[in-house]
Amino acid sequence: AGNVWEWCSSLYKEYPYNPDDGREDPSKTGYRVIRGGGWDSLSLTLRCALRSYYDAGSYYPSYGFRCAKSHESNIIEDYNQTKGTE
Repeated sequence: AGNVWEWCSSLYKEYPYNPDDGREDPSKTGYRVIRGGGWDSLSLTLRCALRSYYDAGSYYPSYGFRCAKSHESNIIEDYNQTKGTE
């Protein structure tokens, strides 16, 4: 939260969340979820839990996305390697 509203891949649909209702299908069109508030938002809106929507084909300077990469790791194994034990 804070710098830009974060685009999410989900189509906007009312809660409760149901992953089988088509909202996670990237080929479907419609409004996409945005979260978190941006640099031009009121402080009240600067929180990750805030959820809204916007047309993904539109542009607004305070809408963006977060780059992330999964990392698969065995935490115990990594810890043991740093301590020199297995």
